[in-house]
Amino acid sequence: MRKIFFISLFLFVLVSQNSYTQENNDSSFNFTIKESELLDFEFTGKPRVEASYGFSQPKLKSLSQNFSQSGLLELRLGYATQRNSAYRDDVFRFRDKYVFLSNTNSDFRTSSSVLTNIDAESWKFGFGRTSGWGNRLGSGGIMPYVSNGFVWSRIDVKNNIPVPLSVQEQERINDFDNALRFGTYTETGIRLQLYPMLTLRTAYQREIVFPRYLFWKHLGSYGVEAMGMEIIYGFVREIMKSSPAAGPLMNVILKGGYSYALYQLRAEKMNWPFTSSAPLVYDSFKFGMTFTF
Repeated sequence: MRKIFFISLFLFVLVSQNSYTQENNDSSFNFTIKESELLDFEFTGKPRVEASYGFSQPKLKSLSQNFSQSGLLELRLGYATQRNSAYRDDVFRFRDKYVFLSNTNSDFRTSSSVLTNIDAESWKFGFGRTSGWGNRLGSGGIMPYVSNGFVWSRIDVKNNIPVPLSVQEQERINDFDNALRFGTYTETGIRLQLYPMLTLRTAYQREIVFPRYLFWKHLGSYGVEAMGMEIIYGFVREIMKSSPAAGPLMNVILKGGYSYALYQLRAEKMNWPFTSSAPLVYDSFKFGMTFTF
């Protein structure tokens, strides 16, 4: 598990640093990984504390029963930066990096329980990065964003499964139950910055949890994702040059749509396009409040 952590940190830093170079060179398309956004995982900028509440729906392919919907609590600690855009005075670039801790639990679910559903609790921790362009409104702004990161989950499936499972189904659950598992996630949302210190946000997140870690297949799948993001990033900058006011929204539509499509494919094969098992999937909706100091 320690090896997975350091490999993940390296991959995350590699991609982040690449984005960072691009963010500081908005006027041209640069496909090199010279000083990439995913090799500098320094926490620089203003301290940031973010608390979120929402609901989460676990899904596991090939089960005859569904998991219960769970309530979600999350805390993120990190550092955020904002800078003026080269495209227009009322458009700005923002990014932040963070660590997080979250809990999902069917005991504080937001909807009524279904007797045939499987109850589960999970504790999660990890790190991620958020980036996007925002439209300035007075001392605040509207900030649509995309966030990605790595997560470790410990899942506890309750012993009150109402309907007996087949041997194959029980083995699938045992791949995750009471074990620390690695995964990745993507999140698309929008922030409303009321004041420099206070921001509200709402977001949708999809997370996949691997039953086992396959380094080369994960590296290949991650490479496919990074290449697609590079192409989209170059296209978005062309939009920013011609229509800066529309750029922040188009950035999230294109990147968020691409990430969602990719994670839909990974819901069938965790390391798509390579042959691999189906992961445990969490679809979550969140509402949060952020304080920037």
